[in-house]
Amino acid sequence: MDISKLTLVDELTLFEAFVKSPAWEVVKARWEPMVNTAIGAALSGKISGSERDFLAGKANGLKHMMQYPENHIHTLRVQIKNEETKAKSKLGQA
Repeated sequence: MDISKLTLVDELTLFEAFVKSPAWEVVKARWEPMVNTAIGAALSGKISGSERDFLAGKANGLKHMMQYPENHIHTLRVQIKNEETKAKSKLGQA
């Protein structure tokens, strides 16, 4: 599956199904310690400059998504609504 071709609606549907599945708990249990280690390494000074900021930002985002999947679902719904609004306004202008 080429995930770059997923629509936001498809991504939302897949993510909601994944979060409700038992696999979600397995992924959380396996990945949360690694994410916390990455954040710790980034903030400990072992990695410097922009690499540190990039890694810490990505790890924090992943940690937040794993802890609060409903926020990611909400974000996807808002993005979908925004796209629909843009499409409707473009149709109205044409």
